Amino acid sequence: MNLRKLLTLCALLLWCGASVSSAGQEMLAEVAPLVTADHFVVVRVDVQAVGLDTVVKEFDDALQRAGQEKLSANADFLAFRQRVNDVSAAGGKTLYVLMDDPTGRYDPMLAATLDKTANPAALAKLFDATFLPDDADTDKLGRRDTVARMHAGLLLIGQWAVVDRAASAEPVGRQDLSRAMAAAGSAPVTVAVVPPESVMHMVVAQMPNLPAELGGGETAPLGQISWIGLGLSPAKKTPLALTIQCESAKAARNLNDLLDTIQKAANTLVSNEQDKHRHAGVSYAGMILVLGSELNLQVKDSAVVGRLDAKGKAAVLTRLANLLAGTRQAATIEDSRQNINHLCLGLAVYFAIDEERETFPPGLTTLVKETNRPATCLDNPRMPDREPGYLYVRPTKTKNDYGQGSRVIFVYENYDTWPQDGIVVGFIDSSTNIIKTEAEFKKLLDATHAANR
Repeated sequence: MNLRKLLTLCALLLWCGASVSSAGQEMLAEVAPLVTADHFVVVRVDVQAVGLDTVVKEFDDALQRAGQEKLSANADFLAFRQRVNDVSAAGGKTLYVLMDDPTGRYDPMLAATLDKTANPAALAKLFDATFLPDDADTDKLGRRDTVARMHAGLLLIGQWAVVDRAASAEPVGRQDLSRAMAAAGSAPVTVAVVPPESVMHMVVAQMPNLPAELGGGETAPLGQISWIGLGLSPAKKTPLALTIQCESAKAARNLNDLLDTIQKAANTLVSNEQDKHRHAGVSYAGMILVLGSELNLQVKDSAVVGRLDAKGKAAVLTRLANLLAGTRQAATIEDSRQNINHLCLGLAVYFAIDEERETFPPGLTTLVKETNRPATCLDNPRMPDREPGYLYVRPTKTKNDYGQGSRVIFVYENYDTWPQDGIVVGFIDSSTNIIKTEAEFKKLLDATHAANR
């Protein structure tokens, strides 16, 4: 499994005690008819109480300071917020996400509690699911078809194989999930995780130590996690609360030491990469770093706990905005490099389609048209307002006058002020490169002019 996505390991709220919390039982009661011995993740979302507007406004401020587009103006976010509003308008009250397949063969299932005016068919449509009335003919359904049906007063949405299994499964009481849910508190979003024992043991057996870039610590403490409870309250002064319950006090101390090792390694990664293009893994390492330091993880009895306060929340949003700026910057430079790759390939095709041809094309537009390159490859995504997006240095000699592997530039990004990350350059041998400094670029350009004389 590729760990490019890093978890927002979020803050902490301790829950102690030997008995099952009534709060946790009550929070799971709505989906009790669905919970089996196989479930290992339950997420509960109170649709109307999430409080997106407050945290979005704060994140907008952080994004603006980082020179980025506001989240509130982002098309994907606007579509997401509209979807949340539509779910509420269609009568959806609380959404539960339930996972019982650690192999990943099937997707998680969604279960929605409904108000008295709910329209189950309209809700199903919002999730691109086919609503199945009680008398529906299911013989022709594929196991992975997305469907919705009522069961035990809940609207179940998911792949047909998962929904059908849930409707016929034998529910069991789950004290571990109840405890995890109780530890998360009465937050609008609560997450309860009970890591499957077989999966954790396999992870520890196959990867006894973390990769060196993450500190190289032993992973054995991960196999001693009993459950994790996470509460998210975006609009509150304490927006994140996390409890990681371990098998013993010693296991909790070992886990805390491991998390501290990861945090220090993340700090080193980010420090080493702060002036370079931000690889996605480094960016997420930065998020671990910020969350870890702001959460102030501590050991209490047999759990690792902590919480994120308002000050820490502001720091995390600022850090996230800066990391987003870095990853977007890296993405646009890669898009620009792809455009120049198209032009370099086009140059090779230009000569291949006419073996008698010896001179280079008169311009990039001709090159694009004659080699069927996408017209968009002439638009520079890093500098969309600059015309042209790329500058052509037309070689003055025939193709045979330049040696193999020649470092003669034929196209480069048009710029006014030298970009901090350098510019993308294409050479007549069809190779590309990111030139970091303007001095290095000018040296190459001077050499190109000399070769063209």
